[in-house]
Amino acid sequence: MARDDERDVPAKAKEVLDYFLCHPQAVDTLEGVARWRLMEERVHERVKAVNQALRWLVVEGFLTEECRPHTEPVFRLNERKVAAAKAFCRRRD
Repeated sequence: MARDDERDVPAKAKEVLDYFLCHPQAVDTLEGVARWRLMEERVHERVKAVNQALRWLVVEGFLTEECRPHTEPVFRLNERKVAAAKAFCRRRD
């Protein structure tokens, strides 16, 4: 039964439901959902967010990206931008 009052909706309800909507064939236990399924979704979201951050940091010149054959790219601090990187990290949003 749908409710207009969202005060009673458990904090994880939307996250759990979103998982099952994205994976409609999923079947799991309470512990399975809590441990593996939701963690998997969080890792995926984190990887996406970190990828965006890395791309931005490379574009801004704070990091360099090194591409080597047969491996994934690696990132490192741009030594020429250390002072600017420190200033950026000290800034408050």
